[in-house]
Amino acid sequence: ANIDSNLFVNLHLAADFAAWVTEPDAVARIANGRSPKEIFTWSGATLDKSRWPTLSTETITDSSIEVEGQHPTWKILKTRDRVGKDEIVGEITGKLGFLRDYCLDPSNRWQELRHPEPFVFFHPQLPIYIDSRHEGSVLRYVRRSCRPNVTMKTYITNQVEYHFCFVAKEEIAADSEITAMWYL
Repeated sequence: ANIDSNLFVNLHLAADFAAWVTEPDAVARIANGRSPKEIFTWSGATLDKSRWPTLSTETITDSSIEVEGQHPTWKILKTRDRVGKDEIVGEITGKLGFLRDYCLDPSNRWQELRHPEPFVFFHPQLPIYIDSRHEGSVLRYVRRSCRPNVTMKTYITNQVEYHFCFVAKEEIAADSEITAMWYL
C-alpha cells in the first residue's frame, strides 16, 4: 500500500521525536553528541512535492538463475527526470520504530543477516528504522549500493513534523536508478 505519512510503532517513539527537535540535549544523547542543526533541516513551509522528479519502478528478471522453474525478479526505482545535486528525490515513508527493537525482533533476522531486510531503512544519524515492507512510498524500491547516488536527510516542517527524504548526493541523469548507502 502507498502511504503519504509515517506511522509510529509506539507512543514512546512519538514522544522522543518531539523531544529531539525541541531539546538539544535529548538529541545529543542519542546521536553521538550531534546537535539538532547537524541532523535536521528546518523548513518554514511544507515540502513542495511538485518540484520532485517523476519516479518509476522497473522490474528486473535474472534469467541466468533458475530455482524450481522460476527466475529471481525484483524492482528497481528510476528517475525519469534529471536531478540536481542536493535536490530532494522524494520522501520515504513507512512504520517508524526504534533501531534496537528492530534488531531484537527475531522475525527481522538481524542476528543472521546483520543488515536490514529489503524495504527497511536505517536512519544514518538517529536510532530509528523506517519499515516500508507492507506500506510506504514508492521510495521503498530504492536499493542499497556501494556507490549510492542519494543520502537520507531529515526535514522538519511545522516545528515538529519529520520528513525523511532521499536527496541527490550528485547530479543524477534522467533514467538512472536511485540507490542509497548501506546504513548498518
